[in-house]
Amino acid sequence: MTEVERKDQLMTQAEGKHQTLHQHSIAASGDPTAKKAREERLPKQKAISYQVLKGDVLDRLGDLPDESVHCVVTSLPYWVMRDYTWDGVQIVLEATRKEYLDRIVAIFREVRRVLRNDGRCWMKIGNSGSGDSHPDDLDGMPWRVANALAANGWSLRDHIILEKSNPMPESDTGLVIENEECVFTLAKGETYFYDAEAIKEPIPGSLVGYQYKGDIWTIPWKASREAHFAIVPAKVVESCILAGTSDMGCCAHCGAPWERVMYDTGRTQTMTIG
Repeated sequence: MTEVERKDQLMTQAEGKHQTLHQHSIAASGDPTAKKAREERLPKQKAISYQVLKGDVLDRLGDLPDESVHCVVTSLPYWVMRDYTWDGVQIVLEATRKEYLDRIVAIFREVRRVLRNDGRCWMKIGNSGSGDSHPDDLDGMPWRVANALAANGWSLRDHIILEKSNPMPESDTGLVIENEECVFTLAKGETYFYDAEAIKEPIPGSLVGYQYKGDIWTIPWKASREAHFAIVPAKVVESCILAGTSDMGCCAHCGAPWERVMYDTGRTQTMTIG
């Protein structure tokens, strides 16, 4: 078997347990038809389309089929920090933490239903000043939410710190400037899609040329003139989507996202999709 034939057998799909070897006859690495043959095997990228579902999140999630979503990116409304009223329904101004947590758990129970078994959920949340002793005390709500979801069956995979490179000053001079929030990544189990290559960061002048993204993301925050001024930076959402979905789409038969296959050419590491 030639080296090219060996590489061409390594087409994998998203779940590690869901591997299928595809054999293809390509004579040798120097065969000029090899590139064309590989391109023909790859899924064809389609034009991006989207649909906006407007309404209460539980109602709209109820419209979606089971295990139909590959990736979820969301920024939770912070408890008692904003007035989120939709068609007479209020969230985040609940009288107690328990009511707020129960509401979030109920929503994420539906998120879990529509998420594929190999899917991943990215949840951004920050602290809210509503402590027991003083209204400006931190209440640890991010971890309260994460632990509540873990107790409800979610697998808590990552805790990512979002470092603001340009934080807003605090009105209370007795506090340090808060320049971070966090993103938790959640999965339904131990096997899920994650494309580390899609969000690796360049390192100019280094031998390797890049590094894989860690759990501290430094991102500039931009002010918004819209009615909702606490908008998540697009760069955060972009990184979550790039890492949580396949650039080549998914298998037309089973729906699993196509994974990258890495192989060593002897001098440099080469990347392909297959």
